[in-house]
Order: sequence, then structure tokens, then C-alpha cells
Amino acid sequence: APVPRAAPVPRAAPLPRAAPLPRAAPLPRAAPLPRAAPLPRAAPLPRAAPLPRAAPLPRAAPLPRAAPLPRAAPLPRAAPLPRAAPLPRAAPLPRAAPLPRAAPLPRAAPLPR
Repeated sequence: APVPRAAPVPRAAPLPRAAPLPRAAPLPRAAPLPRAAPLPRAAPLPRAAPLPRAAPLPRAAPLPRAAPLPRAAPLPRAAPLPRAAPLPRAAPLPRAAPLPRAAPLPRAAPLPR
């Protein structure tokens, strides 16, 4: 048998609009804070104890003596230089042209006696 359908639910009436809230009264101004008392002055720090003196460093051991260097081998003897080729003979100089004959000197004046 079919199930009977439920009757529709009536729609709710709208709620009335809320009245506006009254404006809040201004807050009273806060009282000023009391001035802080000055801090007490710090006690001076104690003076540091002097540092202990460092122990002296141990003396370094002497370095071992260096081994002597081996003697250098003698250098091989240089090969002899090849003999120079003889220079070519110079060409003979051309014969000089004869000088022109000098003009005769003027005759000297006789000496006074």
C-alpha cells in the first residue's frame, strides 16, 4: 500500500528587527602611573685576580747537521772547434792616377847685403 504524503510545514513568520543598542558611554581616563623609583646603583665588580705567569717554553732541540753534498762530476772536455776556412784573397786595388805636376815656386827676392 502506498505511504501517505506528509502535509507541508507552514512557513515561519519573520522575526521582528532588533532595536538598536544604546551608544556606550566613554570610558573614564586612566589615572597616570606613578613614576618608578630609581634603581639602586650596582656594586662595583671585584678586581680580577692576575693571571698566572706562563711556564717557559722548552728549548728546541738543535737541528741535525746536513749531510755534505756529493762532489760534482767533472764536466766533459769540449770538442775542438773546427778550423776556420781561409779567407778569399782580396782583389788588387786599382792603380792610382798620377798626381798633376806642381806649379813652379816664385823666385825668392835677393837678400839685402
